[in-house]
Order: sequence, then structure tokens, then C-alpha cells
Amino acid sequence: MSLFTSEIGNVNRALLLHPILGPHWMELGEKLTLECDLEPKLRELLILRTAYFHDCNYELHYHIPGAKKADITDDILNLLKEKRTPNAFPKNFSK
Repeated sequence: MSLFTSEIGNVNRALLLHPILGPHWMELGEKLTLECDLEPKLRELLILRTAYFHDCNYELHYHIPGAKKADITDDILNLLKEKRTPNAFPKNFSK
């Protein structure tokens, strides 16, 4: 995926390419993902749930592999894709 395709969205593209805001936007993203106190599985679940809710292909493209690495199953990914409510998830999901 190219930074210049429509999948990234106009707001994200503008922020990333802006000479002053771009580095700060990237730093915020790093803090929220790499320096977050949430366990990786829960962090990826929250990111993907939000990305599916807002139809954000950019986030989905980059976070589905991370979710699989964090042991989020295809069944859970399908529930997220279907925009199911949290009570549809297994009770032992975060274990």
C-alpha cells in the first residue's frame, strides 16, 4: 500500500506528510501502540474493533498481522469484522 493511495484517508495522509505535524502524529501512534501498558492481545483487539467500526483499511492492513501474532484467532477476527458486540467474544478471550 502506498502512502499516496486513497486507502490511507485524506486526514491521515495530510498529517503524515505535514512537515511539522507528521513527526508528532507518528510519535503519538508509537506511544499508543509500542509504549502502551495494555497486553498486546487486548491492544490489537481495541485497534481492530475501532478500525472495523470506522472502516479504516489502513489500520486493518497493518494490525491484522499483529493481532495474529498476539494469538487473536481467525474466529475472533471474523467477529470483529462482523462488528459483533463484545458479549459475542469467548469469556476467556484475554487469557
